[in-house]
Amino acid sequence: MWEQLDKYKDYITSHFPNEKDDELLGRWDGTKEQPFIYPHVTSILEKTIHQPGLVNYWKKNTVNAIKKRGEETSDIGKQLHKIFDANVNGYGIEVPPEFAEHNRVFREWMLKHSVTPIKTEFKVVSEKYGFSGSPDFFGEVDGELEVVDWKTGNIFGDIWGDQVAAYQMAICEMLQVPLDSIGFRILQVKSDGGE
Repeated sequence: MWEQLDKYKDYITSHFPNEKDDELLGRWDGTKEQPFIYPHVTSILEKTIHQPGLVNYWKKNTVNAIKKRGEETSDIGKQLHKIFDANVNGYGIEVPPEFAEHNRVFREWMLKHSVTPIKTEFKVVSEKYGFSGSPDFFGEVDGELEVVDWKTGNIFGDIWGDQVAAYQMAICEMLQVPLDSIGFRILQVKSDGGE
């Protein structure tokens, strides 16, 4: 499979841009001119899939407490994703002490597996199904092509599996390869150091 992917490397580099800050992601052919805008898959899933864990959380907390916690966890998640991205791509990054345990667990996971990135932190789009997304990792894990999404919460999210499966579908569509040629996984690195 890796040999087959060699012919896609230039395509991947030019068609999977790195910008992640758009709320609605667009697909374009090498430029940002005349983008076709598609909603992000996580926005779609959050609005359409019942999440009992969140319902209970919302019932027990005030609106201000929920907003504050959301901002805090978003900032933590962004910082951890930068650390994980640095680890998987082999470049140095200073790890704040409060994230040392997360970093240790992530590095242990990498040591247990053969991990070769093709693209990290990038955009995908499914024109067929009308959604976009931002996978954390696409590459080889133990010799198999996989999409991996890194999660840093302690509770397993109800929509995570659907989210990563959607990334897999979009990548296969963009590369024009069969769905079963690329796998997917969720790597949950908990704040208590568990995987």
